[in-house]
Amino acid sequence: GVPVSTWTNADYNGATNTETPDDLTVITDRSEAAGAFLWLEHADGTFYEGEYVCAAEDVDLSNIQPDDEIFAADASGACLDEQLVVVYHYTDRADSAADQVGNNTDSAAALSLADDVFAADGVIIERDDVDVYELNVADGEFTAKLDVAEVGANLNASILLTDADGNVIAEDEGNPTRDSAAAASGLGAEITATDLTAGVYYLTVDGVGFGDPSQATATDAGGFSDYGSLGHYALTGTAVEPEIVPVAITAPADGSEFDGGDIDVTGTGTIGEVVEVTVGDETVSVTVGEDGTWATTVAGNQYGDTTITATQAIDDSEASVTVTSTAVVEAPVVNDPKDSDVADGEFVVTGTGVPGATVTVTVLTPAGETYTLETTVGADGTWSVTVQKLEEGEYVVSAKQSVNGVTSEGSDVETVVITDEGTGEDDGEDDGEDTLPDTGFDLGFAGFGLMALLLLGGGALVLNRRFTTES
Repeated sequence: GVPVSTWTNADYNGATNTETPDDLTVITDRSEAAGAFLWLEHADGTFYEGEYVCAAEDVDLSNIQPDDEIFAADASGACLDEQLVVVYHYTDRADSAADQVGNNTDSAAALSLADDVFAADGVIIERDDVDVYELNVADGEFTAKLDVAEVGANLNASILLTDADGNVIAEDEGNPTRDSAAAASGLGAEITATDLTAGVYYLTVDGVGFGDPSQATATDAGGFSDYGSLGHYALTGTAVEPEIVPVAITAPADGSEFDGGDIDVTGTGTIGEVVEVTVGDETVSVTVGEDGTWATTVAGNQYGDTTITATQAIDDSEASVTVTSTAVVEAPVVNDPKDSDVADGEFVVTGTGVPGATVTVTVLTPAGETYTLETTVGADGTWSVTVQKLEEGEYVVSAKQSVNGVTSEGSDVETVVITDEGTGEDDGEDDGEDTLPDTGFDLGFAGFGLMALLLLGGGALVLNRRFTTES
């Protein structure tokens, strides 16, 4: 006998809505594309059953619009005096409202207290939807109230208060009563807790059923399930505001050093609040304990600086420190060039290093010019650059690598000797063949190259590689 409207899935006794027993599924089914269809009526509203119509020349009869003037016509196509009424019927489905509040404590919406009062508006969008709110309070009394729509409410609401460990503190649900043939009350809920201790608590809002629909009769529905117990609500309440302590990092100290890798981080903040600790693209969440402190471990950079940032949402406070790794970046390895690495006026320099590092390769040309090439070490730890525009002579190659702003010493030096095809020198014997060029190492050039690379931090080892072809 309570005038509550609801959607049906025919889960009540004596249900006769058997063609489409699941209203919400039908309403939200977008499998059929939206569209429209039309028909024509006489002025008295009866359906026009004639086979022919006519219209002005500017009217497209294959695409009639609601404002087009359409007239009845006879079999010859001649227009009659009767103007017809164009009736359009549009078809579509609807989407459920967007779920704006998380369904569990991990995704709970934070409630803020202003002068010991909190408030939020929400909507239960489907049978399995619940809205979970998080609230940080100090010692004292707590109240919460749910109000639903004043007219035609579908939602019979329940509210549940739990602590951070999931223990139930208080709960209530609607108990609908009939005010008149068109109005019902009692669909909301209300709770009170007189002696809450400081900490974080969670409020869960849900739509619930009432009575026993399996006992429905022709004159008494007997109740309803939570299937159609959906709709908007207003949540209000009171609690004692907690002491807000801005987030701070107590260790490590700003400017301190560490040996690379994981870093233990500790700090302080508001009791019960979640602190987000971020290093680069990684964020770790930690809750401030009852003693006002928090602790976690983050992955620091192996080399160079690591900046650690902690944020606390309740007051938008932030703290950060920067620490420096003492780990040394080793020089990259420059591989010994092979004959196959030289072709078409270029040679390839390869090596290994720290994945992601920037490798700077220094090349000293036979003309005594120095230039650099840059590349990035791949995930497999290898790198390569191509030296082009070659001239005959000896090329001296060295490399450094930089990781997170820290640069290594120079690598050991490799040399590459390039000779022109068909070039040789006369050995004094008339054997009809040219000889290969002198294979002696040019100490003057090598010494110059080494000195230049040593000034850049290069190593002292010179490997002389010669690339020749038979004349």
